[in-house]
Amino acid sequence: RPLVIAMHGAGGSENLFFDGYGHGGIVPLCAERGWLLVAPRAGFLSSPTPELVDALAKIYPIDRSKVMLVGHSMGAAMSVAAAEKSPGRFAAVAALGGGGRIPPMPDAALKKLPFFIGVGTKDFALSGSRALRDSLQRVGVERVSYKEYPEIEHLVIVQVALQDVFTFFQDSLR
Repeated sequence: RPLVIAMHGAGGSENLFFDGYGHGGIVPLCAERGWLLVAPRAGFLSSPTPELVDALAKIYPIDRSKVMLVGHSMGAAMSVAAAEKSPGRFAAVAALGGGGRIPPMPDAALKKLPFFIGVGTKDFALSGSRALRDSLQRVGVERVSYKEYPEIEHLVIVQVALQDVFTFFQDSLR
């Protein structure tokens, strides 16, 4: 089965994707598709590693070619960092209300990895999300979907953008 790894923002916990962020809106989105969901506790500068997927695959029927990352704020930066470190291990990445930058000479596999970036026009991370978009385009990533949500601020972006993220993920798996 496909696996979604959901990374929370700073000051939050792994429960944000289950209890917060729109009352756990990610849970039914995964359930209706038959996708597995994991939301690990994130520490500063930690990231979802291939070892996490390997450990989960010993217990659950994970299709390792269909592992997707979604992160909010600090979790977005950690998702981007994980994708940069091991691009061949992920099928798609969604960065919400956060960003990061890609180095000028990324791994060739990163250029094939689809990215969705969603940010509110009232989000303090707007410039970081734009910088991520620009750096992905500059290094030649083939599929970068960027969307600004009018009048949305930092803490609301996840619940507002999740449907778009899952549409993007479904399209990326085809």
